[in-house]
Amino acid sequence: PRSTLFPYTTLFRSGRVTTIGQEAFSGCKLLTTATLGSEVRTIGYRAFYGCAELSEIVLPDNVTELTTKSYSDEAQTFADCVALTKLTIGKKLAKMGDNVFYGCTALKSVTISEGCSFIGNGFFNGCTKLASLTLPSTLEAIGNFAFYKCTALTNIIIPDNVLSIGSEAFFGCTAMTEATIGDGVTSVGQEAFKDCSKLQTVHVGKDVKTLGYQAFANCTVLNNINLTDRITTFDTKAYSDRAETFLNCTSLKTIVLGKRVSTMYEGAFSGCTSLATVEIHDGCEVIGTQCFYGCTSLNSIDIPESVTSIGGEAFYGCKKLATATIGDGVTTIGASAFSGCETLSSLTLAVGLTAIGYRAFYGCKALKSVELPDYLTDFPAKAYSDNSEAFAQCTSLTKVILVKRIANMGDGVFSGCTNIAQIEIKDGCKVIGGKCFNGCDKIQTIVNNWVELPETAANAFSTHTAALYVPKESFATYKATETWSKIGTIATI
Repeated sequence: PRSTLFPYTTLFRSGRVTTIGQEAFSGCKLLTTATLGSEVRTIGYRAFYGCAELSEIVLPDNVTELTTKSYSDEAQTFADCVALTKLTIGKKLAKMGDNVFYGCTALKSVTISEGCSFIGNGFFNGCTKLASLTLPSTLEAIGNFAFYKCTALTNIIIPDNVLSIGSEAFFGCTAMTEATIGDGVTSVGQEAFKDCSKLQTVHVGKDVKTLGYQAFANCTVLNNINLTDRITTFDTKAYSDRAETFLNCTSLKTIVLGKRVSTMYEGAFSGCTSLATVEIHDGCEVIGTQCFYGCTSLNSIDIPESVTSIGGEAFYGCKKLATATIGDGVTTIGASAFSGCETLSSLTLAVGLTAIGYRAFYGCKALKSVELPDYLTDFPAKAYSDNSEAFAQCTSLTKVILVKRIANMGDGVFSGCTNIAQIEIKDGCKVIGGKCFNGCDKIQTIVNNWVELPETAANAFSTHTAALYVPKESFATYKATETWSKIGTIATI
């Protein structure tokens, strides 16, 4: 019967048959109808593979398993049955291999009986005509790739009994506009809804704890999603810290993060260009690298005291960000964290901040003042470089106070800040790095309270017209030191 010359168009299996073996009717291209007996319990690997004229199949209630090829996860029971339009699945099916209906490109009508508990990996993979179906309340899991590129599927309601949604389960369902994730679901797999380009609304069930890597990436019209308080993790790609959960969700406008999210891993909301409002609850501890990279509509951010670190490029290029309040728990701000935030005019730094990374606030052109906290010790340089440039090109900055604990300063921290007029150096500041104030030629006064001269690079200042004020007991020492004497006039405080 495996021959493509199988002369019959109709197959009837009597009630005495319990097993259909692997590849039993594979490639029977004339077969249009197959009626399976009520006692059939197992159907083998590729049993009806490539039956190109088969238009309807009913899996009886007693079918429990669609078996795999030896040493493989593949079942492909009805794969490439390209004329199959109608399918009924009985209530006892619970075990199956992968890609059972893979490539059944004409499949439109699917009935899954109450009692069915599992939809396997790749079950409807590539069923491009499947527009709608109702999942039974007894369903417990949806496998990886289960509805991969079902490009006609318009919506999905996942029952409350389901516990998990597999990786890429609804990847590329480009007609889907709405998804409801049941209250029993605890995890949404990686890339589960990635590239669902018409997905507008997602209702997230109350028990969801984990959203996988790129779970909703490139859902470009997604504008409504509720992130519940039970969500704890934006999961990452294997062997990586990349999350990119909502990467390039360009219509997303508001996000309220639940209080149990402790770490927002890399790129979680990167490229969400319409995101204007973000609410981060107390309890979050880490804002990862590129978390809000390129969120060009974000206008303010209030980082709670529970956060201890802000990753590199976390808010890079947020061009409309005008106000940033950084909670007192933050100790480090990563490289380029706020670089290119050209409308940032109000900045409150954490009291406990100890390190500001390479180009952390580079090019924040609207920033007029910044109060460096007393615990700040470090302006680290870029890897394999001497450059820090933490506030370089902040062209509206008018006054700088260097605090008493600064012990490490890479080059160019305030270089190109062309409107700085006043500098105060507190007693205890240990170092002023190379090109620190290079190009700051409008400096009028420098008040240096440090009796002992800080370690100062020869090219720290480019100005020669400033008035330098120093402690009386150190006047002679400053005057005799070329780096300081060439700044301009020197007088005592």
